[in-house]
Amino acid sequence: MKPREIAAAISACPATALVGLAAILFTGWYWAGNDAARWVLDARAFHGEPWRLFTSAFLHADIFHLAFNLYWLWVFGSRVEAIWGSTRTAALYAVLAAGSNEMEYAVLDGGIGLSGVGYGLFGLVWMLEKHDPRFRGAIDRRTTEVFVGWFFICIVLTATKYLPVANFAHAAGWALGALVGAAVTAASQGKRVLYWLGLVSCLGLVTFASTAGRRFVNFSPRVGQDWAYIGTQALEDGDYPRAVEFLESAVAANGKRPGWWRNLGIAYEQLDRYAAAADAFDRSYQLDPSATDMRDAAADCRARAGRAQE
Repeated sequence: MKPREIAAAISACPATALVGLAAILFTGWYWAGNDAARWVLDARAFHGEPWRLFTSAFLHADIFHLAFNLYWLWVFGSRVEAIWGSTRTAALYAVLAAGSNEMEYAVLDGGIGLSGVGYGLFGLVWMLEKHDPRFRGAIDRRTTEVFVGWFFICIVLTATKYLPVANFAHAAGWALGALVGAAVTAASQGKRVLYWLGLVSCLGLVTFASTAGRRFVNFSPRVGQDWAYIGTQALEDGDYPRAVEFLESAVAANGKRPGWWRNLGIAYEQLDRYAAAADAFDRSYQLDPSATDMRDAAADCRARAGRAQE
């Protein structure tokens, strides 16, 4: 394409162009050696830092990861935007990014990249191609084979520990995109309402699984680390209620870390919750019997709790 044609295509699809540009800029900044911790999805997304739901999609691990996602973002996204308009397309990107990223975080450790959005666009256009004449021919057999084949290849790469891939984000993105496609092409009002309710319900369930329900559905050995990190930072900052909130979540998800129990005990003690502090220190000592200071701290807090009741 000539520069003028490229400029015209970008101006016709600003939402898609901006998402692609953000991915390039964020990824380049990350590859330059900068710390991306502020932009990836963790528990802070649900406690005052909601941008993490979306910015984690802009970061990419390597050039293939970035190129693959940008290519399909433009192929599918520009076509959707040309027909649906920029506002609806931008809203679609937000839903696909947040939903797919939340799913990966709920079940494992979370991930980075636009793959969930790409699979979401594939699921959407796959549905639209069947029912909306404006999208006829948007997906051919080879494209379907690429997405299906890559999906299963990624599962194998992850299972063999050769290359970790956000497979749950891929699956969730596809499902959300297909639900949107089914909703907008439903033959009756009743079916449209049903599909939209299904989409909202799925997003609600994924959000629950990423927050209060994460301790029950997550099977990563590192579950609880982000809660513990945030809680420890709050403890160091003297924000003891926040420290308790996050450290309680951490030990509920993974109660085998003596340091987390120690920090929770310190936070309880600073709030004059001596009985709870004694139990936390006891738990830390049970997990690490060499930490006799935790045994002594538990005894001290238990004594202080007894005096407080007199």
